[in-house]
Amino acid sequence: MFDPLGFLSPFTVLGRMLVQDLWRTGCEWDDPIDGVSLEKWNRWTQILPEIGEIRVPRSYFGPALSSEIRNLQWHVFTDASENAYGCVAYFRAEIGGKVHCTLVMSRSKVAPLKQLTIPRLELQAAVLGARLAQTVQQNHSFKIEQVFLWTDSRNVLSWIKSDQRRYRQYVGFRIGEILSLTNATDWLWIPTKYNEADRVTKWKQGASFHSDSSWFRGQPFLSRDRGEWPEQPLISANTNEEIKVHLLVHDVTLSKLLIDVSRISKWTVLVRITACAYRFVSNCRRLLEGRPIETLKATKRQAMLLKGGNRKVKRNPLKQEEYQKAERYFYKAVQAEVLESKSKVLYNLDRPANQWLSV
Repeated sequence: MFDPLGFLSPFTVLGRMLVQDLWRTGCEWDDPIDGVSLEKWNRWTQILPEIGEIRVPRSYFGPALSSEIRNLQWHVFTDASENAYGCVAYFRAEIGGKVHCTLVMSRSKVAPLKQLTIPRLELQAAVLGARLAQTVQQNHSFKIEQVFLWTDSRNVLSWIKSDQRRYRQYVGFRIGEILSLTNATDWLWIPTKYNEADRVTKWKQGASFHSDSSWFRGQPFLSRDRGEWPEQPLISANTNEEIKVHLLVHDVTLSKLLIDVSRISKWTVLVRITACAYRFVSNCRRLLEGRPIETLKATKRQAMLLKGGNRKVKRNPLKQEEYQKAERYFYKAVQAEVLESKSKVLYNLDRPANQWLSV
């Protein structure tokens, strides 16, 4: 079928939806289709006689001259369902004191095989509508006074009116494209029953395609004054739908051993070496604080300083507390290696005692 302007989108999209349903069921080209698909096929073919009677005039506003057109408006309706999403656009103009509306073009797409949420599909429909609005405006010489883009999704309106950087990339990038093609103030809410784009997203009972239907002439409210259009609700600009989540992961890093224990064969020697390392750290702090350092056996230079009356170095053997500190260090190191997950819980007790985690 050749329908570049989408005059028959409510009809052709049903055929594409039917083909997609068959692909989902795994039906091959030569296989008979199931009963549900056959019923949909019969419903679809019953529309064909009415499609054959459709006549579309070459002029948007009949015999009216372009100089007679006043207050030309551009209205784009967008909608989505689980099966498809699309948009439809109309010109609304005042000619000879009367309001005339006419279909310009429409676009429809079946929903991806990978299931998306309804808000995301509504957002896709809004992107499609924004692209359609720009395309029509660029390819017409009419001077369009006002642009109106309609959606029945409050989530989409909230996303458009808020900071796009607050939301996930899927939403943020598409809102950025919408705002680059349209103005946020041009977007309005409409009840589903008045949304003409609803016809390109689902099977509807009693849908009519005759040339004077609302599909070709627009919704009746467009022929009335703006004060009689659907009332606009207060839309919050900070919806939590699809908001970006900042996840911070905190972990405890357990320190490695200061000494290579594989090079030492005796426990007593290992403990003594570790105690000497603690003594060295203590002496470094003592030097910074101006206190005398402690040494096991004075070196030649230290002995000369001691003989000279310098009291900054004093002989002091390793203490029992230093041996115990060295032993505890290795006890904790072994526990941290063998019981790593439980040790991390214990090391991460930066909370009140009544909120401690159990091991």
